[in-house]
Amino acid sequence: MADIAAYVKANKADNRAATLLTEAPLRIELLGLAAGSFRLFSNGIPAGADTTALLLQAVESMKDQYRDYVEPLDRKEAVALLEFYRKNAQPEDYLEGLPGGDFATLDIPAYVDNLFNTSAFTSFEKAKAAAAKGLAAFAEDPAVGLYNSAVTVLMKYYQKMYMGGNAKYDKARKNFAAALLEWQKGQALYPDANSTMRLTYGNVLPYSPKDGLKYLHFTTAKGLLEKENPDDPEFILPAGIKQLLLAQDYGRWADKDGTLHTCFLTNNDITGGNSGSPVLDAKGNLIGLAFDGNWESMSSDVMFEPDLQRCICVDIRYVLWLVEKYGGATNIINELTFAK
Repeated sequence: MADIAAYVKANKADNRAATLLTEAPLRIELLGLAAGSFRLFSNGIPAGADTTALLLQAVESMKDQYRDYVEPLDRKEAVALLEFYRKNAQPEDYLEGLPGGDFATLDIPAYVDNLFNTSAFTSFEKAKAAAAKGLAAFAEDPAVGLYNSAVTVLMKYYQKMYMGGNAKYDKARKNFAAALLEWQKGQALYPDANSTMRLTYGNVLPYSPKDGLKYLHFTTAKGLLEKENPDDPEFILPAGIKQLLLAQDYGRWADKDGTLHTCFLTNNDITGGNSGSPVLDAKGNLIGLAFDGNWESMSSDVMFEPDLQRCICVDIRYVLWLVEKYGGATNIINELTFAK
């Protein structure tokens, strides 16, 4: 324990500096859009490849990321994040190479306005047009410059904390894990949450967040029609799906109540990375896919409240209805075995 504590203490300042970078300048969404495009572009470039075509392909892959992007909000956040970083970072970690002068005296609001006014990554259309001009113009974008400036400082700390290794700390962590296993020998232990498969169990349940209000444990196709809003990207209903829903063409996927169930609630926990997890019944049959949590579950990473927090799962019957009726993928349907 002393070796672990000594390592944590020795790296406290470096960890703080790295965290400040990842949680301030690198949280500007514009930089994520720029970095994401380059990351997709540079992922295995074959010799002699048409770089412009690959750039256009990379930008096209980022199209969905722009769906919820609000440039005016990101612009305001960028000012706040850069000012926060300057106020809290050590002078030796100030960002370098930015137009407008020394970061210590930089007019941040003016710099940010220029950044957003000139960057191609503020919209999908602009990014696509920039990609068509080739790699050189793409790489000179000011958002790329700010991202590179922040990452340059970040890598200095990552190399110190992670690249060099620390034999004493590594041995201490190994011994600590062995001690925990010995201490709880014979008991069921949670596996490491990273890159491991975990199983949990729960029940399909409704919930009541406050007096006089109760949510059922399921939703139906009727709700899709009621919530449709062509002006809100979250609630656009494709015409083909709407037509099928209005016709109530549910086929074999209808519930015994005659409706098409779309989602259901369980009292399982859900957190980032769980989306898409299969939901099985007690016999191992696939009944849905976990994809979200209710509003009350937003605090579940800190404290789990079983009476209020619910995992939202899409009903597998709705998924298969879409596959068969809307997608026409009958070959997939024919490969499946159904349990009733």
